[in-house]
Amino acid sequence: MLEAMLPLIEQRLAEPEDERDQATGEPISDGGYQNQLQDSDYYALFVETVPDDVKRLYTKAESGDLNMNTLAQTAHRLKGVFAMLGREAGKRACKSLEFYIKQHDVSEIGSEIHQIGVFVTKMLRHAR
Repeated sequence: MLEAMLPLIEQRLAEPEDERDQATGEPISDGGYQNQLQDSDYYALFVETVPDDVKRLYTKAESGDLNMNTLAQTAHRLKGVFAMLGREAGKRACKSLEFYIKQHDVSEIGSEIHQIGVFVTKMLRHAR
């Protein structure tokens, strides 16, 4: 199995690095992720639900109402939307948030919520 994987790894290493958007860390393809987001069947879902979910995360964190079930459900829903859109950076941030929620790590929860909020804001700005 290792012998089969080595040529694939070597091929990947020989390919030029993908240019990445500095705001999101996502690879920029020929059309850019902005076009990919707008052309996606999930764009309306993203625009209609994600900002409200991010606002919900901020509101819960700022009020000190860290109902872990509510936060975990919202983080999980956001992770699913990012996965449908192929936005790995957003998906990873939500996965980290879920981890910190399980750990009840309040300071890291706030930090991840902020990171997700910045990511979503930049995505929405680029997609307009």
